[in-house]
Amino acid sequence: MREIRQHGSEGGGAGRPALPTPMAIRDHFLVQLNGQYQGGATGETFNYEGKTDILIRDGDRNVFIAECKIWKGETELLKAVDQILAYLHWRDTKA
Repeated sequence: MREIRQHGSEGGGAGRPALPTPMAIRDHFLVQLNGQYQGGATGETFNYEGKTDILIRDGDRNVFIAECKIWKGETELLKAVDQILAYLHWRDTKA
């Protein structure tokens, strides 16, 4: 969490720890994923009809698509699922 807090914050103030931003969370995961996938993980990548926060490709196939969000309740969760589904192409089989 220390690394995430150093990249950016959201909220905080008056003695409360700052929350990491979705961009800081994405960057943290990209570092780890690129260590495993030899640089194959990308951020803010165009895919079908939008940009996804994290995309891992193997050749010409998407093997992982993710959005980084801060929990704000069920309504926002459903919006995030709809957002990811909009990025998927019928060839994406790991949704």
